[in-house]
Amino acid sequence: MIYSLIFKSYMNQNQIKLFNQFLSFSTSQKEVSLVVAKDGEESELFLDLLLSENFVESRNMFELTESVLIPAKTVMVLDSLPDNNLWSFLCQYPTGQIQVFNSEQMRSVIISPQYRELSVVFLVTKKNLKKFISEGFNLLAFVGLTYQN
Repeated sequence: MIYSLIFKSYMNQNQIKLFNQFLSFSTSQKEVSLVVAKDGEESELFLDLLLSENFVESRNMFELTESVLIPAKTVMVLDSLPDNNLWSFLCQYPTGQIQVFNSEQMRSVIISPQYRELSVVFLVTKKNLKKFISEGFNLLAFVGLTYQN
């Protein structure tokens, strides 16, 4: 496994091992997994580690749905309040059928995740998580496995 030197100095080997265990359990879960970073710096380090573990970063809803269709390991950084499509994705993901609106094609798209080969991880800072909850978007109520260092 390849880790950035910065990440190695930031986390000890036991913390890296625990995070890798978390990632191994996230594959095939029928719920989106959540990684909570204490700040932006730790968020960037977690993202680097996820990318080194063959996760693909999804920067928008279109990329996220494409990753689910492949299926692939994907991570999405939540920097702002989730829009309706992302919230729908999160709420519907455990059901086995996700319906989202594709604004490029101007139509609804229905996706059936193949959980066995799929891992979806949302990455958020503690500050943003608190902000989302205060705005009525309680991520913790809709995610499965959660990792916090």
